[in-house]
Order: sequence, then structure tokens, then C-alpha cells
Amino acid sequence: HSHNFTEIVVVAHGTGVHIVNDQESLISPGDIYILHGDVVHAYKEIRGMEHYNIMYNHAIFPFPK
Repeated sequence: HSHNFTEIVVVAHGTGVHIVNDQESLISPGDIYILHGDVVHAYKEIRGMEHYNIMYNHAIFPFPK
């Protein structure tokens, strides 16, 4: 799936595999990653994973110039 906003993800517990544009990466506690809007991504092999998402909509809060 994808979103039309930027997403910052913080992995708190557990493990899994994050797939971004068909590239797989292992994720574990302490990992932080940023997904820009319209990036196709998914999770698999999730084992007790708990993560926190911070979603940022550029249409509502544009970056200053």
C-alpha cells in the first residue's frame, strides 16, 4: 500500500520484514525510517512488532521556504 503523506516509523518491539519498492529489509527495535508519500510498502513475517507512526501531511503543514 502507499499513502499521500510522509510517515515516520519508530519500531519499539518485535521484528519483521519491511518491503519498500520490492526491496526487503529486516526491522527491529530502535529502527526509525521515513517513508515519503506515494512510496509502496508492506510488512511481512511480523513477530510481536509494535511500532509508532508519525504522519506528516505537507498540504496541511508545508515546509517553510
